[in-house]
Amino acid sequence: MNYIKELNAFREWLLMNDLPAGAISLWYTLMSINNLARWKKRFNAPNAVVRQLTGLSKQGVIDARNILIEHELIQCIQGKRGQAPIYEMNSLVEKNAQLVDESVDHLLDPTDAKSFSTTVNSSATVDRTLDPSLDSATTHSLSIRKHKQNETETKQKNNPLLFKKFSPSKSIFDELRKEASS
Repeated sequence: MNYIKELNAFREWLLMNDLPAGAISLWYTLMSINNLARWKKRFNAPNAVVRQLTGLSKQGVIDARNILIEHELIQCIQGKRGQAPIYEMNSLVEKNAQLVDESVDHLLDPTDAKSFSTTVNSSATVDRTLDPSLDSATTHSLSIRKHKQNETETKQKNNPLLFKKFSPSKSIFDELRKEASS
């Protein structure tokens, strides 16, 4: 599990999903504890420690934990009296990757008549099902690059001193004087 990627994925997930502050605090706390545990698949987190780090009451931790379980962000096995609960963090990065794979599979389904590609200058393939404007954007981009290349070549021809490579052992002024005298 990649800590930074998981934090970023959770933040992005929060933009699309609503969670109470207590559940958000608990998720971050459990990620921190899991990080300290060296990313074990399952780890213990004593309720007293969780309460201290989240600032939640005993009932607040229970409610927040149930919300995270409901949203499939964590799994939890309640500890017996005197034993800490065992937590397992569900990876949002892996979950998002699976969703993307499923979406791409659906988009690239050969039975879908709308899914086809077009080749631009035999070097780039643009999928029109994603964005039909990509054809014109790619062509426009290619013509801009060609225009800039032509513009640079013209500048080099009109003012060769600007583009001349000077010897590091001689001063630029020596090179310019030599060029001007010839």
